[in-house]
Amino acid sequence: SGFAHLQKTEYRLIDLIDGGIDMAMIGHENVTIDVDANYKVVTDYRLFSTAIKNMIDNGLKYSPDHHVKVYTKHKEIVFENRGNALGHPLAFYVEPFTKDQPAKSSFGLGLYLVDAILKSHNMILAYEHDETEGINRFIFVPQH
Repeated sequence: SGFAHLQKTEYRLIDLIDGGIDMAMIGHENVTIDVDANYKVVTDYRLFSTAIKNMIDNGLKYSPDHHVKVYTKHKEIVFENRGNALGHPLAFYVEPFTKDQPAKSSFGLGLYLVDAILKSHNMILAYEHDETEGINRFIFVPQH
């Protein structure tokens, strides 16, 4: 989908996350990473780091404590932050130029881009909200 010349190579997930944090130009203190250092992903480094950056940016922007936790569960990559549940189904947010809060400075392309990047890597974006704990989880799910 949309990305014709992917340069896919095996990378450590921790390096891709670090790349995303560097792109986001945020402090490492805002992100808790709980990932096996040997966990590897075959991916296009620049695109996948961009998807990670967008997930971290969103997590920080919409959480009251400005903190995101990134971890793996089975083969899935999970981005977790405190916050209210999404106001619409996830499908609404992966369309271009959609956003809940027009005042937030963005073009509404973040999750659209993440979704497109994941599709090009045979993954999908999933979402769940834990009402009891007030936690959002956005999950990169591999499709085999």
